[in-house]
Amino acid sequence: MQLMEYAEKNNVLVVMHLGMPKDIDERVITHIMPKNLAEVLSEFRPYMVISGLGTPPERFSLWIKEVLRVMRKYDNTYLSTPGINCYLFNNESAKPVLNTLGPERILFGSGYPYRRFRDLVGDVKCVDGSDGVSNVDKEMIMMNNAIDLFKYHGFRINENLST
Repeated sequence: MQLMEYAEKNNVLVVMHLGMPKDIDERVITHIMPKNLAEVLSEFRPYMVISGLGTPPERFSLWIKEVLRVMRKYDNTYLSTPGINCYLFNNESAKPVLNTLGPERILFGSGYPYRRFRDLVGDVKCVDGSDGVSNVDKEMIMMNNAIDLFKYHGFRINENLST
């Protein structure tokens, strides 16, 4: 709790890894993780990026449902997408996520260097090739949201970046 208090007082961006591997009991996804996340967010309001890296495709829909249930209540939370881009942006899963959070609260995540570079290239292609997401939303997800969030938190971003 001291970390969250510090982050809130000092406007520190928090990245929280909540990925759920196959060997974790499903009750962690449906009860413990959302309850703990909700408790932290109800007491502290730091800007928080939640990552699902390591969540296997067969558990993703359950994981995202529970994470979104909590995140939709707190506008200071953002979803990072490492390891779930192809699943999220190439089927109907993207619509509830986009409708719940809005594209402005989704950040493209690669998982690099933990994931291989060729996987990153594949993830970019999955998002770019998605028919369910507009080009404006893709640009927000792929780059603009992260730039805006980092600028807000005092990171120096090269103003000459081009899309």
